[in-house]
Amino acid sequence: MMEAMHTQSVTENAGTEPQSTLRVEDVDVEIAESETERKWSRVRVYGFQLGPLNLLLPQGLYCELLNEFRLSILPNVPRHFAGLVPVRGNLVPVYQLQPLMGMPIPRRPYVFVLGSGQRCGALLISQKPVMQDFTQLEETPLPTSAIPDVLQPAVIGCYRSKESAESPVWLALDHVRLFSQLISA
Repeated sequence: MMEAMHTQSVTENAGTEPQSTLRVEDVDVEIAESETERKWSRVRVYGFQLGPLNLLLPQGLYCELLNEFRLSILPNVPRHFAGLVPVRGNLVPVYQLQPLMGMPIPRRPYVFVLGSGQRCGALLISQKPVMQDFTQLEETPLPTSAIPDVLQPAVIGCYRSKESAESPVWLALDHVRLFSQLISA
């Protein structure tokens, strides 16, 4: 519980009536966090795996996971363009990064929709995304040699758990840059 001491002072301006002002001075504060307060103070972000890579998405990004979907395949498109999937009346482009990274395409993939509106796209992934507590991660140097060429323009940061230097590296991904890169590839 935060405690603060309130003091009221009266000041006089020449020829006017006294004005009342409120000044707050902080005193010793004891914060006793409950389990609920700790849960609400977390910054949660989605993370997902793409082969050996762990990728993080920005907080607040609209995401949707489709495990049953009907993919419309188009002729004469690059191999990394999987097709279009209908999502609430809109056709969303679906990309598979695996061929660009020398990995096999998942046998039973999920369609992971990232964003909404015109900046929306989707990726084929093999495992369900997980929630990460961003407050438990710290920035670490970016291992550019370990990032595939197709992802390099879209990776905007690198993070690791504060608790262990041996924890896996999470690459922060800008989905708009990624989809722009995939369109031009």
